Amino acid sequence: MSDLKHAVSLLKKTIRRSLAIQDEFSGSMVRIQAVEKRLSAKADKQLALPEMDEALLLQKLASGETLSYREKRAIPLILFSDRCDMPAFQSGLKAMDFGSDGQVRRLFYAYLSQYDDRPLKDIHYVKQEVIRSVLQKYFKRPCPERTNPLLKMGFQYGQLLFFDKAATTNMSAMLLKCQGVHTCYEQLNLPRGLYGCAYMRASLRMLFLSPRIHVPLKFRFLEEMMASEGGEASHHGENIYADVYPAAATGLITGVAGMQASQRPSFQKKCIDMCYDLLGDPRFGRKTIKWDSVSSEARTIFLHWLAENDLNLFFSIIEKTAVDDMWSYRKVFWQGYLPYITNTWVLFGKLAAFLAQEASEYHKNGYGLIDKAADSQQSAFAFQIGQYVFVEWSHNGALRVWKAEEAPKVFGEKEISRQDILYSSYEKMWRHVGKENYRWQKHVGDWIYEHCGIQ
Repeated sequence: MSDLKHAVSLLKKTIRRSLAIQDEFSGSMVRIQAVEKRLSAKADKQLALPEMDEALLLQKLASGETLSYREKRAIPLILFSDRCDMPAFQSGLKAMDFGSDGQVRRLFYAYLSQYDDRPLKDIHYVKQEVIRSVLQKYFKRPCPERTNPLLKMGFQYGQLLFFDKAATTNMSAMLLKCQGVHTCYEQLNLPRGLYGCAYMRASLRMLFLSPRIHVPLKFRFLEEMMASEGGEASHHGENIYADVYPAAATGLITGVAGMQASQRPSFQKKCIDMCYDLLGDPRFGRKTIKWDSVSSEARTIFLHWLAENDLNLFFSIIEKTAVDDMWSYRKVFWQGYLPYITNTWVLFGKLAAFLAQEASEYHKNGYGLIDKAADSQQSAFAFQIGQYVFVEWSHNGALRVWKAEEAPKVFGEKEISRQDILYSSYEKMWRHVGKENYRWQKHVGDWIYEHCGIQ
């Protein structure tokens, strides 16, 4: 979306939001929509290249044919195209008129929009480095008295914030200095169409991944980004910061894990809630794909947090519904295995589920239900250690274990049949007999040591 089109669209959304426009303002909105339509059409002509022209323009560049004025203006918009190979790219740069502010403005716009901070030395990166060098040289000139706002930003901040070898690091420092994403945009006088552009997203990733930046500051930035969803942060129905969130999760999870024990609990809960909202459950379902870009260290920590939460939730509900104190012995026993537990899933009967909702906001979507055939107060805790799946039951229920490939489907299931679990073919079953003298705990511990190598 061009600067102009994005700005008019934002204006309409802002008016609707701040004035709570209803039917009585429909006449005003019709006029605003008419203006938006005219200006958007003009913006499209200025910055967009008709689809049918790209192949023809690339063909002309490859063959060295003379270009029309309109085709020359469109060159910056196709340089990062996958169909633009290096010979065409080099021909395109040679054919550009660097005496034209419009040409340079569109090239700078393309550079910021298409920026890629991956270390791969692919063709995109090579193009990016060439264009960076070209723009760096151009913006070393004195800034004209009257120039386009985007070019003015390039003259004022370009050498340090956009073209330096440590530019994204410098930009992340600028974001911190401004104490906010949108305050930084305003300080730079960044055109609306570049809010959340690829270059700014790369700088935000740098900010979140820096171990020197305090965790509360990172939370503040992430909260601002999340609050902008549906407004400035939306483009074609998608959040423009989506590819920043995995880096934010990595930085926050590892940062919280490294905090002092006295500070950690509240930040850990906040981190779980935000990451769960942004990226979904990393254990099950299609949303696990969103976690692919989160570091393996951060994912391991987060999975441990979820396991700990599930264990605590399971036993907190048992405490409210159980008829004896057997649960307390089981909780102490399984807490010792938390570092080795991977997948976890909690399942509740109807009443137990109600109590779980009251106990923890986060778990409203983080557990499954046991079918109506079960006691409404009953709970089950499924977890995996090594290549084995265990299911603990409340209310004097037995502990069962299966080989992972033979276990009934429990992880991530929204509802399970109690009978399917109880009567499936398992490897071993233990009843919690002799809890005070550590009898059942020893039997289970010996089995885990023999089959999983964990003592």
